[in-house]
Amino acid sequence: AAKVSEKLAKDSIKALERSESCRIGNNNNEVDSSSLVTLTLDEYHELSKRTQKAEEQANLRIQAANSMIDMAKESEMRSLDKLEELNEELCVRRESLKIATENAAKAAEGKSAVEHELRTWKAEQEVQRIADEVDASTAAAAAAAASVHVHESTNSSKGKTPLENDNNNETGSSSASDAKKKKKKKSLFPSKVIMFFAKRKTHPSK
Repeated sequence: AAKVSEKLAKDSIKALERSESCRIGNNNNEVDSSSLVTLTLDEYHELSKRTQKAEEQANLRIQAANSMIDMAKESEMRSLDKLEELNEELCVRRESLKIATENAAKAAEGKSAVEHELRTWKAEQEVQRIADEVDASTAAAAAAAASVHVHESTNSSKGKTPLENDNNNETGSSSASDAKKKKKKKSLFPSKVIMFFAKRKTHPSK
C-alpha cells in the first residue's frame, strides 16, 4: 500500500509538472507538443486528492514509526533503569550474604569456644569431686584408724598401774618434740615421788 501510494504521488507530481510546463509553454509558445499531456479538470482534482491522501498516509506512517521509535526508546530506558536497580539489589544481597556468612562463622567460633569452656569446667568439676571424695575417704579412714588405736590403747591400759599407763602415754606421743617430752617427764616426776611416799606410809599399817 505504501508503494502504491508512493507511485501515485510520483505520478501526480509528474502530472502537475507537465501541467505546469504546458501552461508555461502555452504562454511562451516554446514547448514541444509531444511532451504535453492534457488533463481534464476532474482528472486534475482526482490526482490532487490522491496526492494529498498519499501524503497524509505517508505522514501518518511516519508519525506512527516515530511513535514506535519513541516507545522503543522509552522501553529501552525503562529496561536499563530496571537492570540498574537489579544490579544494585544484587550488590546489596551479596553484601548481606557476605555479612551473614561472617556472622555465622563468628557464631560457630563462639559456640565452639563456649562448648570447650563448658567441657573444661565439667572436667575440672569432676576432678575436684573425685579429689573431695578421696580426701573424705582418707579422712574417714584416718579417723577410723585413730579411733581403733585409741580403743586399743584404752583396752591395753586396763589392769596396769598408773605408772605404766603414764609410760605408755609417753611412748604413744613419741612423734612430739623433745621439749614436750621433757616437760611431760618433769610434770610426771612429782607424782611418782608422791606415789612412792604414799606407799611407804601405807606399808606399816599392813
